[in-house]
Amino acid sequence: MSTQGSFNTKNPTIKRILKEASELSTLPTSDYAAAPLETNLFEWHFTLRGPPSPSPYSNGLYHGRIVLPPSYPLRPPSFRFLTPSGRFEVNREICLSISGHHEESWQPAWGIRTALVAIRSFMDSDAKGQVGGIDSSSEVRSRLARESRSWRCSGCAGKTNEAVMLERERDVQQLDKKEMTEDKIPEELKLGYRDELGDASGKDSATQLPRPSMVAEGADRTSPTGPIAVSEGASTTGSTGQDNTVNAAHPGQTATRHHGARSATSTTNWLDMAIGGVAAALMATASRSTQAPSNAKVSDVISHFGPARRFGQSANQKPYSVTSIDFDDTGELALVAQDDETIQIYNCKEGKHAKELKSQKYGVDLARFAHHPQSIIYASTKGDDAIRYLSAHDHSYIRYFRGHTAPVNCITLNPASDEFLSASLDNTVRFWDMRSQSPQGQLKLNATSLVAFDSTANVIAIACAAAQSILLYDARNYDKPPFASFELRDIEIACAKVIAGRPGSIATAGSAAAGQVPNDWTKLEFSNDGKKVLVATNGAGHYVLDAFEGSLVGYCARPHGPTNRLPWAGLEELRNRQKAKAAAGMAASGQGDACFSPDGRYVISGSGEMGLYAWDLDGKEAGEPIPDRILKPNIDLSNKDAGSASVVAYNPRHNLLVTADRSVIFWLPEMD
Repeated sequence: MSTQGSFNTKNPTIKRILKEASELSTLPTSDYAAAPLETNLFEWHFTLRGPPSPSPYSNGLYHGRIVLPPSYPLRPPSFRFLTPSGRFEVNREICLSISGHHEESWQPAWGIRTALVAIRSFMDSDAKGQVGGIDSSSEVRSRLARESRSWRCSGCAGKTNEAVMLERERDVQQLDKKEMTEDKIPEELKLGYRDELGDASGKDSATQLPRPSMVAEGADRTSPTGPIAVSEGASTTGSTGQDNTVNAAHPGQTATRHHGARSATSTTNWLDMAIGGVAAALMATASRSTQAPSNAKVSDVISHFGPARRFGQSANQKPYSVTSIDFDDTGELALVAQDDETIQIYNCKEGKHAKELKSQKYGVDLARFAHHPQSIIYASTKGDDAIRYLSAHDHSYIRYFRGHTAPVNCITLNPASDEFLSASLDNTVRFWDMRSQSPQGQLKLNATSLVAFDSTANVIAIACAAAQSILLYDARNYDKPPFASFELRDIEIACAKVIAGRPGSIATAGSAAAGQVPNDWTKLEFSNDGKKVLVATNGAGHYVLDAFEGSLVGYCARPHGPTNRLPWAGLEELRNRQKAKAAAGMAASGQGDACFSPDGRYVISGSGEMGLYAWDLDGKEAGEPIPDRILKPNIDLSNKDAGSASVVAYNPRHNLLVTADRSVIFWLPEMD
């Protein structure tokens, strides 16, 4: 154990944590490893061996996070799995009788060792619909168990799970047999999960959407969404010290870390009705099982999506365009930003408009839910370039985040805490904590960029179209140089050459040969399993890269070219656009017209024609010749009733697509 920093060792909580860390280090076991982070004594990472055979997890090694509350051990820790297992959702707090979901059953005499032993025994129990638990087939769980051995955590020196456990086994072999003790599960924990299905009073049952046929199967989905606010005191930074500036990977790029405080009707439930219709159709696919599946795989429904509800402009309304779409952690609400200076909230469950919020003084763009459905952050488009933190409950501002000197072109939330990143046309990326109005740090770049967190919140990706490169940073050490850099120039030119001769292509052989790629990047996104990165463009297609090597997995070529959205422009041009945006037919910029499906298997995107296309990435791996990686869409969801899909978002909790241009369209599977 090596935890940096000085602590008040007389504090009972610190004393207890240090004692447990020491015991786990000096009395190791080959079944699990756990230790606090070097930068944060209250956040631990663990690696856990799956239960023994015949369990489907027997070959698995699983990595996760433990967050200790400031009053530990009087209050229980919270647990998240970061490795896909088919048993627990990735990066979502799991509901255990030893976790923060059930403080009434926690006993201070228990500790991290006790909890890990109990979690290991719980893995073979049924999920029963509890928070953070998912049901999967034994085949899926066995496959994920095999893949888990090579999974690596960038926050743990980049070691694979297998490497961590091999080190632990060597430590165990050096122990005296007299020192070895057998871990036992307390009698109170042998019952495993609490059965909460009959408890309608809990906060999770009040906000959780039903998960019948139309919900994406948890076996392949590793969405990081859900109620995931970190316990108070779990994230810490230094309270004193000067700014640290280091040289970054590209000339002119600097990184600065700023030290300081860091600082929950009578309307017809239309989605449930649709689910009921789907259930009968899915029975056929489930006939080989004695029990019908409670969830549907994305692959079973992706080809059946069709427009189900439209929210359009009224006849006397000035033309506007939708610039962003987001969902809250439960997937029950959709958040839409429009360039008519309004924010619209829709109820996904009931398929109706819920609320309108106006921001006529500051404008609105890139609206995002915080980890509470009543809290919203968004970028300003006039007045100043601040980011605003809004309470949707009473339409009051909680905080302003000032610092950018040009419009913000990208906002991404940390999936595991109340932190977020923003990128701006002032060529900076700033790091924010929602509890403080001052940035926690910034990166100075040479050009406008896009930013994204991976699903584990350990990796930050920064993409710059002008430099045709992507930089990967350790989220905890972003003031250090990036640990990886992906150069896309050769990939872009090679793809442009291949598609240059195709009818309707926006690329030409001459431009490709000259190294001129007519694409601007519009969105950066990790797949939920962390294995792929999507670079969406306003050109003829989108790039999908291997997240570990940066090589091309596939180029999703759009048969009818791009949608009508404009790229993010230089500052002067953008200001002119904002002044002229009232003109009818004026195209807008936006958050990008492509996204991953929750299982990471598909890329869904708008195209030059009305509707959507989807590309299946299953079995696609880097290393094939470029021509073989130019992918045609496998699924054609073009529909004249849907209009242009200039902004595309897949609900992370349910099989629901939302697209928009001048109207907002809800898409549902139509499995007649």
